[in-house]
Amino acid sequence: MTRRRLSPTPWQAKCLEQLKASAAQSGGILRVVGQPHQDADTGSLQVRFWLDTSEIPVIPGGLPLGEAEEFTLAVEETDERPPAVFVDHIRFLGHAHVLSGLVFCLYLDESREWEPGHCLDGPEGVLNRLWRFLTKAANREFDGKEALFHAVGGVPHLTRDANQLAPIVVRDLPQPRGSIASAWLVARSPWCFELRADRPTDRRGELEGEDAEPAYEHVPVFFPDHDLPFGAGTAYLPELTQRIGLGYPALPWRFHQPPVAGLRDLGEIATESNPRCRKPRCPFPRPQPLAQRRFRLGHDPSIAMLAVLAASAARKPPGTSQLLMIAVPHPHGGPRHLIAVYFDAPLCDRLRTVAEERRSAVVEFDQARLDRTTPLRWCYVSDERPEVTTRRDIGRPVSEYEGKNIFVWGVGGLGSWAAEFVTRAGAREVTVCDHGRVTGGLLVRQNYTDADIGAAKADRLVERLRAIAPEANIQRAHIPTDDELERLATEVDAIIDATVNPAVARRLDAVATRADRRCVVAQISTDVRTGSLGLAVVAGRTGSTPVTAIDRQTGVDVEAAPALEAYRVFWDEPGPGDEFVPTRGCSLPTFHGSAADLASVAGSLISLVASHLRDGASGTHLISLPHAGVTPSHHYRAA
Repeated sequence: MTRRRLSPTPWQAKCLEQLKASAAQSGGILRVVGQPHQDADTGSLQVRFWLDTSEIPVIPGGLPLGEAEEFTLAVEETDERPPAVFVDHIRFLGHAHVLSGLVFCLYLDESREWEPGHCLDGPEGVLNRLWRFLTKAANREFDGKEALFHAVGGVPHLTRDANQLAPIVVRDLPQPRGSIASAWLVARSPWCFELRADRPTDRRGELEGEDAEPAYEHVPVFFPDHDLPFGAGTAYLPELTQRIGLGYPALPWRFHQPPVAGLRDLGEIATESNPRCRKPRCPFPRPQPLAQRRFRLGHDPSIAMLAVLAASAARKPPGTSQLLMIAVPHPHGGPRHLIAVYFDAPLCDRLRTVAEERRSAVVEFDQARLDRTTPLRWCYVSDERPEVTTRRDIGRPVSEYEGKNIFVWGVGGLGSWAAEFVTRAGAREVTVCDHGRVTGGLLVRQNYTDADIGAAKADRLVERLRAIAPEANIQRAHIPTDDELERLATEVDAIIDATVNPAVARRLDAVATRADRRCVVAQISTDVRTGSLGLAVVAGRTGSTPVTAIDRQTGVDVEAAPALEAYRVFWDEPGPGDEFVPTRGCSLPTFHGSAADLASVAGSLISLVASHLRDGASGTHLISLPHAGVTPSHHYRAA
């Protein structure tokens, strides 16, 4: 990496001045070493500094600090990102928050934590964070299950043109045989693919004849037996095979984010010792140069990877690309980390040639023949496997719907939003029931689009919910008969009635009074004048009171309570102007309210009903949105 004459930007000059001022006031704990320099490629200002770390206690297994340590501060040309701190040795390799064994992750979320205008940011803030990190790491205060111990060195494997490559969704992995497995890539949409462990059965162009092209392509999944603390490489295939084969690079290392200059061959660095360090540097053997390495299958894991990659590429016609998924083990156990690399057509054609030239059962690869000119391309992996994914709504009330079977009766102003919310909450089955159609005037308050006008509400909502949660069982039901209602009472976890229909309420009374029912019965509604008030009447599993009786008694209590006067609208007859007539003539009256109001009311009521799935209690909730100006904003009456 080349250097250039020092010509710092105003931000870099400010940081350098602050660093020197801190060193002058440190009493010898901090010293600036040598002359700052700038990287000709990135423009980053790089300053070496020395810290007296003799007062930091080191326990066995902690960060192996010496009596003093040298670091490099890399300051970019602008203050958009904080200065980076790195070292030029690998003694800290494998410790938490050490990226690629060299760079310290001092800001977990730069967008929130970095504030360049703050008095403690700039070099002073970075040094304070560095000192706290060194102290915690030396004392082994980082939890291996939670801290950032990186399977691939913490380097994001995305190339600059990653946005041009379709991301890949992974929800399960195939079981490997040895270190390899087969998976299949299926198009989820024009902009996204999914990796499947089982071979799909559908084919493209089934109507065009028996010679239809498969609707999927084979993807090898490679399972290396070690993590990749320096990453998997960023440029070419020889670099990737070297990391897979040895785990440590033999070539000079180059960082792009943050930029690092002047690093020497890591093979040399690994064999050096630090006379000021209590422990010697990690004695990794210096690897043999690539040009002198020839491998046979079984001697090096990278050869197994190349063999399965070449075999998969050979299945495809010349001029086509190839995807490889690499499942890297985590240094502290648990699920593997997934990275995906695209091999463009020229690189795949070279691999096909190698596969065609095989003359024995033992595959021989000469590393010198590997393509060194066609770059690898890394794409984004959306890892959605249950073992690595934590739902963001965990601990929230709606988490009670996860895995449940929910029946939503009426999918209008409240019901259309309620059905979506329980689906997003992870319901296993969602059934919607409504005989209405979508009209244009409803779009300002109901969960439909202009393209849905004229279609049955239930049909269009089912299609939307399936797009939200394809793994869930989403279906439409016709108005249930009495026999079907009896079956629902023992099969579903909740019946949510959003019809505001007295006939439906009376039929649900029969469900609520059944001794063998397992479901919660909830009726939700909003006021007809503003759509900013909400009512939820819930018959829990532990009670046998009809929902209409709970509703009627709540109305009596509200009438007798002056503080709840604003909520009397739920039991009063609509007044002039309360209902809205959309067109002249004999059109049916509907209600006022916006989509923002109805979605907010539905969300609040669905969250409140969720608590009854947990405790089985019965009662009534009254709520108002903040802009409704009604107090109390929430009132609960137990049945």
